[in-house]
Amino acid sequence: MTLIKLSRAANMPQVFINSPLDDFTFSAIREACSYTVYPYDGEPYVVCLLRQARNLNWYFPQGLLTEVVQILHDMEYEMDYKSALRRPPKEIDWPWKGPEKLWENQEKAIQVAMKELDNGRGVILYIPTAGGKTVSALWLAKHYGTRTLVTVHTERLVEQWKKEILKNLGAEAGIIKAKVEDLRSITVATIQTLEKKIRANPNYMTDKNFGMLICDEVHHYKAKTFWRVAMNCNAYYRIGLSATPKHTEGSKDTRTDDTKKFIGAIGKIIKPSSIDDLIENGHLVAPEFHFNISPLPDRVGNTWDAQYKYGIVENEGRNRLIAINANELKDLGYQVYIHVKHVPHGERLKRLIPEAGWIWGESSKKERDLEMHRFRVGHTHILISTLLGEGIDLPEMDALIMAGGGKSEINTIQLIGRVLRARKGKSRAIIVDYLDRGRWLRSHSEERRMTMESTFGGT
Repeated sequence: MTLIKLSRAANMPQVFINSPLDDFTFSAIREACSYTVYPYDGEPYVVCLLRQARNLNWYFPQGLLTEVVQILHDMEYEMDYKSALRRPPKEIDWPWKGPEKLWENQEKAIQVAMKELDNGRGVILYIPTAGGKTVSALWLAKHYGTRTLVTVHTERLVEQWKKEILKNLGAEAGIIKAKVEDLRSITVATIQTLEKKIRANPNYMTDKNFGMLICDEVHHYKAKTFWRVAMNCNAYYRIGLSATPKHTEGSKDTRTDDTKKFIGAIGKIIKPSSIDDLIENGHLVAPEFHFNISPLPDRVGNTWDAQYKYGIVENEGRNRLIAINANELKDLGYQVYIHVKHVPHGERLKRLIPEAGWIWGESSKKERDLEMHRFRVGHTHILISTLLGEGIDLPEMDALIMAGGGKSEINTIQLIGRVLRARKGKSRAIIVDYLDRGRWLRSHSEERRMTMESTFGGT
């Protein structure tokens, strides 16, 4: 049996193949490290993450190690894998202030993750929205007790993670964002700031010597900026978090299987539980879906932008129906969140529902905090916003009105997941959507409906 030597580099999250391979095996590994991109206005092309070094040895991102090892095993090679990066010692003893008893899915996720992390392999925790991803990651951070970096893509998530770190670890987290750099035993940073610092100083991340990297909403790490940050952080322990790691965005002509990219940056995907499991165990509530037929708009556009403007944003019949639906739900005792994509749409709905709260991207932090507080305590029963699609916890939300349309699988799953969060006295979640008219709008409505059926089931 031929011996194949693999080695993890000391200064970057890459694994080198230090032995010759036959053509068939090499082709299989190259395919495992590749994905196809289908441009909207060009020919498909293949992106290969397997590269060749100056010494002619081939190397690939550490996160693909499990796939490569499986290929070599299937080809009946014997393997010798060594990591030049030493496992960091446990040097920080945060007190655990989180839940005394973890959920079943969290315990399962932690057990599976530790098998990989103990061997220097990263993992992506594929856990539904409100399924306990953050607590699971912070438990692992406490267990391994090393300098930890949490990366996020919005400043709202910086504040949310800071609160969760204080709540679960009793620690004040450091921050890296914009002009602030406050490094502590656990630090939360925005991807955008880190990427700028890396461009200014390629050794920026290496110099910080983080032992653990936690990437929130890891499905974004297919993008160049996110990928650069992850691949410049040489942390031994690598954890990704997402409720939507496997997805296909866009039509057939624009779809790309770029999950391979963020798997390469972090590690293999593990799914410890399903939405049905979380509902059965009482951690989420069951969804109830309502699809209403939208009134015809006064005008029909010939382009996507025009059709969206006339069919959704300025469709007064549709907007009045949304207002009626929101008030009906409010009168039944539900806390109703109306999600819009564009500010002019939110402003129109606010005029139809004057008593509703309304926040958007340029609302001040004080305004956002005030409106969300009023919604949480029940002073306001309807909240309109462009902001609550991803990474925001609002368990007081009982009903969701998906006013903004669109077809994105990620956005649909993230939005619906927000309203499924369980709380005392909440037995179900109402999701209201609309079957829109027009070439693109009708197709997008159907795609949302199919995502709901395949992901959530429900009634």
